[in-house]
Amino acid sequence: MRKFINNLLKPSTAIVLMYHKIGSPKTDPWLLAVSEENFDQQMAWLCNNLRVVALGQLIGELKAGKIIQNSVAVTFDDGYEDNYILAKPILEKYGIPATFFITDRNLEDGKSFWWDDLEEIALHSGQLPASIHANGSEIDLGDEMTIAANHWDGNARFYAMEPINKRSELYYMLWQEFGPLKWREQDIRLAEVKAWANRNSYDVDKCMSKEQLKDLSSNELFTIGAHTHSHPALEAHSIETQFFEIKQNLDYLYKLTGSIPEFIAYPSGSYNENTLEVVDRLGLEAGLTTVPVPISKKTKPFEMGRFQVMDWGREDFSYKCTQWLGQ
Repeated sequence: MRKFINNLLKPSTAIVLMYHKIGSPKTDPWLLAVSEENFDQQMAWLCNNLRVVALGQLIGELKAGKIIQNSVAVTFDDGYEDNYILAKPILEKYGIPATFFITDRNLEDGKSFWWDDLEEIALHSGQLPASIHANGSEIDLGDEMTIAANHWDGNARFYAMEPINKRSELYYMLWQEFGPLKWREQDIRLAEVKAWANRNSYDVDKCMSKEQLKDLSSNELFTIGAHTHSHPALEAHSIETQFFEIKQNLDYLYKLTGSIPEFIAYPSGSYNENTLEVVDRLGLEAGLTTVPVPISKKTKPFEMGRFQVMDWGREDFSYKCTQWLGQ
């Protein structure tokens, strides 16, 4: 009886799920990839057990002060091609709405994201020079100058902030160095790292094409959101740079899809007071972070939390969602 009363008195909560990649990559240093099989199981469980709504509907309910318990919205960040090829058919199969937050620079020029380039160079180059200066420190690779093709067998998934060997330490140090840079500075530094590694040609995860994004945007199930022009760590930059990054992104997506994005996801969850001023000035309706907190009536529309979904099967995924919803 007491548990029943406590549940009646407990504030209603909803959750926003955050995805990036669908597939099974060679390595996954940020635990961002969900296999196609597990993603299918996750979506099947969602549509059978929770109230799945479009992000826009959830935001409307938040602003109206009406959060309905067990509501969930699905989002994707960055705009990887696998979102279109693998995730889209599964979402359509279960009738699940989703919002895709798109960074336009890589979509327009066909380039890969710098962190994927660094992953390929640092983690998968068979031979590298003995050392490199990165993020203010000298990194000596020691006996990991040379690695075999099976070097990552059994260790493909790890958390980059907790390196497990010299190659993963190299990746994380370079990632830290690149993060605060402007995109032109990143391009220059990436060219230097490629020259150091003698790696200029390789295959990494691609962004979806303009045609794929246009097709995605024409589907009533899906919404396109803003994710800046070049995916900078916004809080590391001036208010002028932040304004340019977000405005450029909004203009590009409007020109391509015919719709002005109403929501933004802050790249890597990086934002500050200047960011909040910019998104308000540009007329956006809501902003999403990477802070793992549920949505309640107290949630600020421009600081909505999200939960990163990992490569879990049905049982683990259902446990996590139930936990996040406070059940």
